This record gives sequence, C-alpha cells and structure tokens, in this order.
Amino acid sequence: MFMIIAQLFGWASTFCSAVTYIFKKRRSILFAKVSADLTSVIHYCMLGAFTGAVICGINVVRDTLYYNRDSKITKSIFCPLVFGVVTVISCALTWLGWVSILPTVGSCIGVVGLWMKKTLHIRLIMIPALTLWLIYGVLIGSVPTILSNVLALCFLFVGLARELSERKANK
Repeated sequence: MFMIIAQLFGWASTFCSAVTYIFKKRRSILFAKVSADLTSVIHYCMLGAFTGAVICGINVVRDTLYYNRDSKITKSIFCPLVFGVVTVISCALTWLGWVSILPTVGSCIGVVGLWMKKTLHIRLIMIPALTLWLIYGVLIGSVPTILSNVLALCFLFVGLARELSERKANK
C-alpha cells in the first residue's frame, strides 16, 4: 500500500510536469512547476530518494520566488546564485552516491532557466535539465519520473515549435 501511495504522488507530479512547458505564459509555467515539485517531494521521500526530495523542496521555494520575477530580490543575479549554491549543498548533505549528481546538476540548470524572463530561453535551457532528471528517474526506478520528464520534453518541444512559429509569423 505504501508503494502505491508513493506512485500516486509520482503520477500527480507526472501530470503537472507534463503540462508545464506547454503553457504560453511564464507564470503559468512556474505555477505548474511548483505543483509538480510539491508532489515530487512526497514521492521521492517515500522512495527514499532524498536528494531528489530535498532539491524539489528547494525548487518549490525558488519557483515561488521566481513567480514574482520583478521583485527586488528576484531581479538580482544573486538570487539564482544562492539557489545554485543551496542546491549543491543539499546534494552534499543527502549524498547517496554519484546518482545524486544528476538531479543536482539538472536543478542548477533549472535555477538559471526558470529565472529567465522569456519563455523561449526557459524552454531552451530546460532541455538538458529535464534530460538529467529523466536519467535520474531511470536510475532510481521511478516510472512516474521517467514518464513525466519524457512528456515534459515532448510538450517543451511542442511549445518551442509553437513559439518559434508564432515569432516567424509575426516578422
């Protein structure tokens, strides 16, 4: 029963992750990302994947702050730098072997990507971040993590194609 509940949280995260990058507006992307990360925290804790859980918890705080990108705190380059450092420290504190590096690097890339104002930049920078989380999902045996990142990448490419098409049409 415990594993069923863990997987249910993983599937909730999968849904939120999958739709994240299809949205046109930055705030919608961030709202979906926060929802995905909140459910991922519980999922990873229940699987014993504590590096992923802690990093997703940090991501919830980060993306909540980034939602208000024009605030004095989040405008500064120090904001993503602080989240990058905190993410690396969390990796050291929750170290479970080299597999812990994957979500750490993926999240550090995400720190920069989601800090960007333009959705085109967000999408481009998030490609390697999602790929690292996909590999992490394979290595920890989380089917929802694998599927959510595959779907997120697919929807990211759909959103990217739509955005580039709209830019081309507007020229």
